Amino acid sequence: MKPALPITPTSDPAPPFADLFQTGLFRGLSTETRDRLAACGTLTTLPRGHQLTTQGQPETCIAVVLSGTLAVSRHRHGHRAKVGVLRRGATIGVMHLIDPHPACADVVAVDGPATIWTAPDDKIREFLIPGSPDAFAILQALAGQLCRRTRSDRNDLWRHLDATQAFFRNMDL
Repeated sequence: MKPALPITPTSDPAPPFADLFQTGLFRGLSTETRDRLAACGTLTTLPRGHQLTTQGQPETCIAVVLSGTLAVSRHRHGHRAKVGVLRRGATIGVMHLIDPHPACADVVAVDGPATIWTAPDDKIREFLIPGSPDAFAILQALAGQLCRRTRSDRNDLWRHLDATQAFFRNMDL
């Protein structure tokens, strides 16, 4: 795994993306809101093996995967566990906008380069100025994504608990 690259744009500020923000976090936003939000960020190509985030390090941007695949993993006491895979439409860095903490996982480009849209925190926070017409829509989308992730994680925990209980029940036979 190669170290995290500084987020540097590979092009001018991101143009209105037409259909690119029709998925993921920005799916329910109006075209005008998506276009204004797109202008806050830039397109970046993350080469295979390079990290977007590093567990324990501060996060400085929000990112949306436009193409490619990113692997999410966590490590503790020398052990690494794969947590998931992110593809087109996935959003990275949502939680720290609401609750600023260091990254909770490593996110690494796999299977070739990944194209991502990144927007620095200060630009996103400017976009979310209280009272702006877009602020509620974005915050509602962020909250919705966090709720879906929480429900998914909860379901994963229940499946793990069921499997563990079944394992121990079978030992009693």
